[in-house]
Amino acid sequence: MGTIQLIDSIKPYPYKFDENDWDNPTGVQRKTELTIFRDCDTIPLLWQFRKGRPYLVATRSEFYDKYWHRHWFHKLSLKLYLHFGYGKVISALFARLNPYGELKPHVDGGKSVVHNHNIHIPITTNEECIFTVGNESENLKVGNIYEVDNTVEHSVVNGSSPRIHLIVEWYNPLPIRGRYEDYEDVHGEGGKYRIWKKR
Repeated sequence: MGTIQLIDSIKPYPYKFDENDWDNPTGVQRKTELTIFRDCDTIPLLWQFRKGRPYLVATRSEFYDKYWHRHWFHKLSLKLYLHFGYGKVISALFARLNPYGELKPHVDGGKSVVHNHNIHIPITTNEECIFTVGNESENLKVGNIYEVDNTVEHSVVNGSSPRIHLIVEWYNPLPIRGRYEDYEDVHGEGGKYRIWKKR
């Protein structure tokens, strides 16, 4: 499998976003404590900060009822289930990368997000928005469902308009094997991080 795998296609997400919803405590915490996301606003649907346990479904947020379009998410879940042969949505959030924003090269370190499948569905994008995973660089298209290998270094540079992805953590029932390892300066900021490494 490549580091960016096209899984299937899906109709565009049917709801529009209220601008005020991007300014919420979860999004602020995510940008403040995980500074790699400082150019990225968030609307959480199912999300917990440092959830940890890969089998635990994250808590519904205040935005769940507003943005969880049941028919659309049912279609998405069915497509993912048919692809993997197992699973369910463990967490989900909308992430908006600001114009000319970037996510610097990094690897994901949480046990849950490393063990489970990392799914990206572009909601809006532009031709200048480039997602790089390992040695692959690609403009991810609206209407496609992708699995991204977040255990290798990845980054994003955006163009002149906001880019919104729905990011889904899809449950992986395989045994959880690996361990946390300590790293320094993962994001070039001198911090210390615990990174979950699968084996």
